[in-house]
Amino acid sequence: MVKEDLHIYLKAETRQLLELAKSRSLYPVSENCLYITSKIENNSNENFLEVRKLRKRKNKDKKPRFLNEVVAELTHLYEDLYDINLFIYKSSKNISLVEIQYFLKSSLDKEYHKKVSQDSPMIHSKLAIPPYVEGDKQMFDLNWELGGFKHQWKLFWWKIC
Repeated sequence: MVKEDLHIYLKAETRQLLELAKSRSLYPVSENCLYITSKIENNSNENFLEVRKLRKRKNKDKKPRFLNEVVAELTHLYEDLYDINLFIYKSSKNISLVEIQYFLKSSLDKEYHKKVSQDSPMIHSKLAIPPYVEGDKQMFDLNWELGGFKHQWKLFWWKIC
């Protein structure tokens, strides 16, 4: 990936993410997307659940933006970008809110940073899957990370079974 094609790569990866989401979602997924960005912190010693709660709290206050605004931000960071991950943060029938998480090369340890300093950033689309979903074909609510009664109920039954 080159800096000038970042917009094209993000658009293509968004399409791939939406197709993946549609294949697993219980509910309709909109092609109309807005974006939020998050820097991935190097929190290897922190509890995963606490990191997820903190991310949810921070994302709730972020203003969704159009792709061209996000591309401008990421282009500015391009030389330091190591990894870009696209997730569905929130989905409805009218809009899909895509979270773009990025990890900076400057967050890597010095030895590894030297090895990858000239590499282009990697880009991935990922779908967060709740712990109670088993198998590659089971459908689920894409908004499970936002909580809600249905998610809590399914989590309760998953824990006791």
